[in-house]
Amino acid sequence: MQFHNVILIQEQLSKNRIIIDTDKKGCTCIYALYIYIVDVKNLNLVENHHARRESKASSVHPDLKMLAGEDEAMEGIINASVTSSTETTKSKTVIVMEKEKIYLKLNAFSTKIPIMIVMKAMGMLSDQEVVQMVGRDPRYGSLLLPSIEECASLNIYGQQQALEFLETKVLCGKCNGNYTHIFGDAVMTLDYVGNKRLELSGQLISLLFEDLFKSMNTEIQRHIDLLLRKPSRSSAFDISQHFKGDFITKGLERALSTGNWNVQRFKMDRKGMTQVLARLSFIGTLGHMTRIQPQFEKSRKVSGPRALQPSQWGMLCPCDTPEGEACGLVKNLALMTHVTTDEEEGPLISLDGVRTFDDFLRDGLIEYLDVNEENNALIALYEGEAKPETTHIEIEPLTILGVCAGLIPFPHHNQVAAYSQQYDNRTRDRIVRPNRVGYDAERMQILDDDGLASPGEIIRSNDIYINRESPINTKETIANPMALPDSAYKPSRLTYKGPEGEKTVVLDKMHARGRGPRVMMTRQPTEGRSRNGGLRVGEMERDCLIAYGASMLIFERLMISSDPFEVQVCRLCGLLGHYSHKLKAGICSSCKNGDNISSIKLPYACKLLFQELQSMNVVPRLKLAEA
Repeated sequence: MQFHNVILIQEQLSKNRIIIDTDKKGCTCIYALYIYIVDVKNLNLVENHHARRESKASSVHPDLKMLAGEDEAMEGIINASVTSSTETTKSKTVIVMEKEKIYLKLNAFSTKIPIMIVMKAMGMLSDQEVVQMVGRDPRYGSLLLPSIEECASLNIYGQQQALEFLETKVLCGKCNGNYTHIFGDAVMTLDYVGNKRLELSGQLISLLFEDLFKSMNTEIQRHIDLLLRKPSRSSAFDISQHFKGDFITKGLERALSTGNWNVQRFKMDRKGMTQVLARLSFIGTLGHMTRIQPQFEKSRKVSGPRALQPSQWGMLCPCDTPEGEACGLVKNLALMTHVTTDEEEGPLISLDGVRTFDDFLRDGLIEYLDVNEENNALIALYEGEAKPETTHIEIEPLTILGVCAGLIPFPHHNQVAAYSQQYDNRTRDRIVRPNRVGYDAERMQILDDDGLASPGEIIRSNDIYINRESPINTKETIANPMALPDSAYKPSRLTYKGPEGEKTVVLDKMHARGRGPRVMMTRQPTEGRSRNGGLRVGEMERDCLIAYGASMLIFERLMISSDPFEVQVCRLCGLLGHYSHKLKAGICSSCKNGDNISSIKLPYACKLLFQELQSMNVVPRLKLAEA
């Protein structure tokens, strides 16, 4: 079975992986590996959105906009979760902001702990040191001020006091390791690219395969247990009969075809993970392969995740983003962006005497920098701009663009009306035009009827000239065209005008009618000479007749010669009625009588307009006056 779908790179909301080496009991190695995942996201409250916005609008701290938008600060609780996982155990730590105060929630504590007490217990005695650890922006001080005041209200100023406070709240166990920097990073901005991680297609398929493989083993184990529990088994046990050979295959096919990633083992339930690969063009396919699909809800009107962040320089294309609700959320990787994984990438084939790109990386001539490393580096765009303090030079500044945007000629210049451009296969567009109106057609028509060039024309070699033949002696005839009525009215040969291709015969152009076919809906004459249509009186003709005061001519052209119609109008309500052939009188449908009915003439298109307006609950009423 062939699939034409592509798994899009999934962008996670502010997730960091921090590797910490700590001692582990019962392990022969010196250090054991612990992976901590920091995930900062907004938790929206469900109840009474509008009432909560009005009641909490005045209590929201103004500096909360640094961590979330104004709407998110008013309608949700800012939450940072730290997940610690090993081979055997898994725990979760949560940092939450409630009522402008930051707390720590941990399974080892009975209640939530103020974050300033945790910082002081870790050895950070000065409040200024805690603020500097979170960030150097002055606004962080005012943001942490409620937490500092709460710590002071509990009379906790030193490390020993903080440890004694934590001892009263702890349930069991102890906390090993120094996690101060983890808490500091958890309060950073959500949209910083250094806080984001990409889930590649291989990682997503590996999670799906692991879930399917373990589910298959569980199902096989269940069948084996049921079979072995039977005391009266007549046949020998054959494990091959309990295998479903297509269990994993069907699971992968179902996920790739529908795009639904439902992995219960890892609590993953996502929609739209795959898309049909765009094959309209080669460049479009390459651009689709580098697309990043966000996990942010596209229908939310939030400007923070959509804005162009400075940390996206060189990592994500600033131009290639769709329009509409996905603007700024769906991104594309830049040309030289390299996504690192936790797998060690080795060479497929080692060849002697062949120099590859990895040699430049090994020698240190080219170095990959992530977003966090760029904060401590001074990078020059060009070699001429390098200074003694410069640490790196960009390979090419235009590589900040993606695959599609990088192919635009002179993208750093203003766009001109037209520029020369070729396709990727080095072909050009060919526009076929008729010779009589084509480019440089006048050069071919410089010869007169006598076969000679007109005075002042320039004749070049290898030019093509129409009517290039010897001059023929013809008698010159001077005559009035009106003296040849037969040839102009009904000639024996059809002639056409060259540039426009129109017939030059009067009979083919002449058209007039008195009565003829009409349109069934509007009862007006048809359009066009080929359909024996009428002569149209447009807005300009109408305005000209009004300017000359030809009211009777307007009445004749716009109604009598077009679509006159007699209607029944009620003088009381002004609505259109109908004529009853049984009563031989007009009846008003609204008043239910014919006492105030008058007959008037108006264009049928006007009557049709009144009825169409009534079908849309717009009631036009006519006011009649005595003639």
